[in-house]
Amino acid sequence: MTTLAFCPACGATAERAAPFQCADCSTWHYANPRPCAGALVERDGRVLLLKRAFEPWLGHWDIPGGFCEDGEHPADGARREVREETGLDIELVGLLGMWMDTYLDDDPPITTLNVYYLGRPIDDRELTIDTDEASAFEWFGPDDPVEPIGFPTHFPGVLDAWRAIRSGAQPQVLPYDERFPTDTR
Repeated sequence: MTTLAFCPACGATAERAAPFQCADCSTWHYANPRPCAGALVERDGRVLLLKRAFEPWLGHWDIPGGFCEDGEHPADGARREVREETGLDIELVGLLGMWMDTYLDDDPPITTLNVYYLGRPIDDRELTIDTDEASAFEWFGPDDPVEPIGFPTHFPGVLDAWRAIRSGAQPQVLPYDERFPTDTR
């Protein structure tokens, strides 16, 4: 439950849990999940993971991704985040799914809706990690242990979905279709 001390619109004292309408300016405030997007980038049957260079989960393995920008479609956010963090341009080949989580370094923690895609590099360019984002990278196979793992509430489920696809237990990912518009601005 998110409690606001002040109305972000007018600055009036609030001390209320969202959702609420400000008594001074009538603006409604909600505590909605924040959208995040990422991609399991696959090459030669292995996926790319990054070791986080900041909290939360400093030094833990994570999927390239992050918060979507205002009005940004998760598919565009996933491609942008992978490019920013690794220097790779990717094509999205499928939607792995969506997972809920909380981002623990905020007080109170914020709820996130995490959308993950399966992606492949467009070319053979070398990886160049953004050292503000990651301290290392590694390609992991389906049977490779991933430890320590960041965001343990949802990350294992994303890996399990990918492993199920690779093992044939799940026939395929939901196809990603470029015909659907992603730029809604």
